Amino acid sequence: MLGFASALILPRRSFQPSGSLCSASKRLLRTSRSAVRATYVTDLQTLAQDIPHSSTDALVNDITTQLRDGADLAEQTLQKMVLHLGDSRGMARLSLVESFGKVGSPAVPLLLTALKTCPNPVVRRSCGKALAKIGDARATDSLLHTLVYDEDTVTRSSAAGALARMGAIAVPKLLELISDSQVSMTAKGHAAWAISFMQGSASDALFDSLKHPNQDVRIAVVSALGAVAMGDALPTMGAGADDDWGDNANDDIRLRAIVAMRTALKDESSQVRAEAVNALANAGCNEDADAIASFLGDEDPELRRCAALALMKIPDQRFVAVLRERQEDEEDESVRNVISLAANAIERIRGEDDDWD
Repeated sequence: MLGFASALILPRRSFQPSGSLCSASKRLLRTSRSAVRATYVTDLQTLAQDIPHSSTDALVNDITTQLRDGADLAEQTLQKMVLHLGDSRGMARLSLVESFGKVGSPAVPLLLTALKTCPNPVVRRSCGKALAKIGDARATDSLLHTLVYDEDTVTRSSAAGALARMGAIAVPKLLELISDSQVSMTAKGHAAWAISFMQGSASDALFDSLKHPNQDVRIAVVSALGAVAMGDALPTMGAGADDDWGDNANDDIRLRAIVAMRTALKDESSQVRAEAVNALANAGCNEDADAIASFLGDEDPELRRCAALALMKIPDQRFVAVLRERQEDEEDESVRNVISLAANAIERIRGEDDDWD
């Protein structure tokens, strides 16, 4: 304080702030920013469910004007934008998401904080969509965490959509996630979808992994593609949301996944082939029934078991006789029991259909 008081009586042209004063000012500024951010986190955690529509509308009008005039939005304004992602109106949230896309990277830290700490899933979903608009690679790790651990399905889908925008930089970590035995099948499917949706050579990395020398990696990739083919991994962005994932694009990804799984039927590893058989059956690919049935005679008993169970899921009455014949020739008792179960199940379905005739 003495240094500051002395400075006040010096001629204006001679005044130079001391090093200690500069340091104190910087500390004060940092403390102020920390306090503001702490308040922001508290606001996120206690966010009201009924944000006044008039408040959101006024904010949207204000930021629209500022962005049109080329102004840089203040951090507190960006914080308000995140908080108002809890607005109950989809179109209002969409306006804010679009604005975040224009703001770009300065908004990323605040969006990531909300993605991690806000208990309101509507806010977290919109944060994922805003991060998708921005496409900043700094968000990759946080989005991966959300993809695996968030309890809200739509939030996980939003994270997958944002990761798809990251491009090649996110591919290695997504492939690592797919190969992790501790990660859920749903998360692996979302990861596979994210890579599939990427443009250019980035999406090829997923399908190239079907040639990986480690069979466990190939098995994991086939499993993830199975989730894509079933439609379980395709983003559910929610009503009124910013949905860039069109039906045609998803259909193309699903078809590509099915083609890749058919290729995996020829893999040198019987375990990979078994995974492909199971994935195709779960995806309802009835046209692959003949190829699946051919594995009833494979030398690997586990693959024979998988083929029988897969036929039971399809099911096609043509294969009852094939299963019965195979049942008589099967030497492995456990496999024989599964084949019998499959044949009985298909016959039972035929009986139920006859009851309606």
